[in-house]
Amino acid sequence: MTKEAASAGFYVSGELGAKKYARLQILTIEQILGGKRVDCPPFAAGRGNVTFKRAPKAERPREVAATKASSIHEFDTEPE
Repeated sequence: MTKEAASAGFYVSGELGAKKYARLQILTIEQILGGKRVDCPPFAAGRGNVTFKRAPKAERPREVAATKASSIHEFDTEPE
């Protein structure tokens, strides 16, 4: 597993002197509880997390098409 993580390569930060960070880092629960953290660049001033690209917001459909069972009130009458 560590070989596969190492084969993912490195992220080269454009911040603070082009430092290299492993793209995939594996931490055990013991390491996390012991205080170890993922090695990543610090937040860039005014730009936030530069290693994470936020996906564009999806547009919501303007109108939702009504279906036959969209309302319980459509079935208020008893069948004959």
